[in-house]
Amino acid sequence: MGACGSITETDGNYRGKRVSGKKQGHGQFVFHNRDEYVGNFENDVFSGAGQLTTANGDVYVGDFAHGEKHGNGTLTYRNGDVFEGRFKLGKRTAGVVTFKNGSKYDGKFRRNAFHGEGTLSDGKSHEVYVGRWKNGHRSGKGTVVYQDDHKNRLRFEGTFKADLQHGHGVLIYEHDDRYEGEFRNGVPHGDGVHFFSSGDTFKGEFRADEMNRGIYTYTNGNVYEGHFKAANHHGYGVLKTQDGLVYEGQWRKGQRHGPGKVTYPFGDCFEGDFHHGSRKNGPGKMTYANGEIYDGEWLNDQRHGIGTLHMKFGNKYTGSWENNLQDGFGEIEWHVDASGHQLDEVEVFKGQWKEGECCSNMSLRLAALYLAAENARRAEHNSSIAIKELDRTRSNLCTICNLNVINTMFLDCAHCICCFECSKNLKKCFRCHQPLSRIIKTFRV
Repeated sequence: MGACGSITETDGNYRGKRVSGKKQGHGQFVFHNRDEYVGNFENDVFSGAGQLTTANGDVYVGDFAHGEKHGNGTLTYRNGDVFEGRFKLGKRTAGVVTFKNGSKYDGKFRRNAFHGEGTLSDGKSHEVYVGRWKNGHRSGKGTVVYQDDHKNRLRFEGTFKADLQHGHGVLIYEHDDRYEGEFRNGVPHGDGVHFFSSGDTFKGEFRADEMNRGIYTYTNGNVYEGHFKAANHHGYGVLKTQDGLVYEGQWRKGQRHGPGKVTYPFGDCFEGDFHHGSRKNGPGKMTYANGEIYDGEWLNDQRHGIGTLHMKFGNKYTGSWENNLQDGFGEIEWHVDASGHQLDEVEVFKGQWKEGECCSNMSLRLAALYLAAENARRAEHNSSIAIKELDRTRSNLCTICNLNVINTMFLDCAHCICCFECSKNLKKCFRCHQPLSRIIKTFRV
């Protein structure tokens, strides 16, 4: 027999229909902890449509079975979050959560946590994630679309672990930069390729979102292979330019710094120390394409200090240099004459030089030998410069350092053969040896 009324049970108070002593049909149950259920009962438990309001303020309206939320329903939390979707034995399985802060999740659940396929739209950053979840965290394959990101990211597609990019992926930045490769803890880490919007590319190893070691190819054809730090060449590396110049050695903050070797397009080769860029500083050895070798001290790309110039056929000068010219005490040895004939005895002269010219008295024989040898060297030097000038119509590089673009004119002789940095300490034109008094920085067309 059916009956209506109120009854007090061990866990609360019931008011509604009962059949054979069991709650059946519509009724209300108020728990001692102040939770309240209003809805349908079957065989003494919640079953069918109903509403459960908890003491903490959460409200569920929807289907019940076996005393649990089961089927379709809406759960409004005390903090303002709202879930609409499917339940199974009290747990969310699939649906939409609209958070008070404007965020929204649409997807699957396991044990009430995001799990499986799902989409989360962040109400604050407007970031959108579409992909796999595991126990409430992004895990597996997924895609993120960023908005107003402080790292200038636009889109990531790849794998996640514990909410962070981890594994292989593709990250697209603003201005069309793109990274393809390995990630760890949310940033590029491991092997990858960065395609820059300028057309440059880097392929190699990344460490904590920075290039660490690899090959950087510039759009102008230059290629650098080596180590990096803070996006600059740093440590050991090799640079090969489109003009044929090759530098092998140490770098610091993007500049040649420390021991290194440069092979120039025209066959010259320098081994020694560099200081904050292309400037040769300290001890170094230059082997010229014409066979001459200078081994000694340098300052700002100029022979400066004590050094030895080994000329053809064994002739050599050892002594003091200043601004690329013999200056101070020196010693010169002749093994052959200007025609290349071997001398019966090695001729040695010790004396003083000033701005490349000997200012000490020589015997007539040594003076003639010296002038003949110097004239032969200058003729060959000028011929070499002429050849380099022809090649430089392509490369446009400074005759002295072979690195910077020519941008200086010597007004005394109208020659334009070097960069402004190399011209600062010159006393004579490298082509015609005329003393210089006026040098201007210009632009070569």
